[in-house]
Amino acid sequence: MKKLIDRIIQFWFLNIMYQNKTQLSFLIIGMIFILCPYYIQAQNEIRKTSIILNGTGNYEITLADIVMEVDANCGARIISFRLKNQEVLSSSGINQENYGSTLWLSPQIWKWPPSPILDTKPYQCELNKNTLNLTSQPDSLSGCKISKNFVANSSDSSFSIKYLITNISKKDKSVAPWEVTRVPAGGISFFPIGTTGGFSKSNLNTEDKNGICWFRYEPELVTGHQKLFRNGHEGWLAHVNNGLVFIKQFPDIGIESEAPNETEIELYTNKDRTYIELENQGPYQTLHQRESISWTVKWYLRELPPTVGIAVGSESLANFVRKIITKK
Repeated sequence: MKKLIDRIIQFWFLNIMYQNKTQLSFLIIGMIFILCPYYIQAQNEIRKTSIILNGTGNYEITLADIVMEVDANCGARIISFRLKNQEVLSSSGINQENYGSTLWLSPQIWKWPPSPILDTKPYQCELNKNTLNLTSQPDSLSGCKISKNFVANSSDSSFSIKYLITNISKKDKSVAPWEVTRVPAGGISFFPIGTTGGFSKSNLNTEDKNGICWFRYEPELVTGHQKLFRNGHEGWLAHVNNGLVFIKQFPDIGIESEAPNETEIELYTNKDRTYIELENQGPYQTLHQRESISWTVKWYLRELPPTVGIAVGSESLANFVRKIITKK
């Protein structure tokens, strides 16, 4: 932006340098008045993103008034995502094991709990300007290593999380990336309905309306551990609660790319009625030794304007999400 302004000023100066000095003065003043706000805006765009190590030893990635907090000492887990200090993720105070957002390996052929090396142990950190890269130790239990790369995007006020799963074993491994994000119980979760015919089941009280699968959390209907398995469409999953909409955007996959007995989108509620899991999965692939899967998910967090209806079947709510993720 600064170079553009400089060139415009130079161009106009060359064209009028032999004209009346009074005209020249007024022109320059007018151009500065018009272009200065754009220059200031460009500088603010540069300054409004930052990554710092806070007082608790966690990394805070700040984008204007949105903050993502990552705990490198606990599986590079995202433990906070907040707008103006309003939190959307569930905390360890709700559940000491299942909180925040993490990455698992799909399908779940492993026994609970997930491998500590990948899920709860410290990750090595590499901080390069406004990019945070965290990498696990090699995990002999799963035969994989995971890296998580975090970047704040000022262009669309989103956060990109690039996951990398590498096969460190001496044999082929078939896996899919699986992002598991916990939010406090309540609100409405929704996503566009995808292809039928694949693995699909649910004991959640969902409703299909206007091409969207809607799940409104009603605690009296939660009678135990309950889950939805379903293929999605358009590559997004959203959750609205307390006036905020939280959106996860990812590459859309068909049923042919889903892991066995898993689906692109899964929703889970725990029997204690304290949190919901918003789960999205990437393509199921076979990795040879040292091969990797790269998969990127973008997170958005916005306040809902009063013109958007917050209800099952709300077309204005679905369209509000679509507008956010397609904005360039």
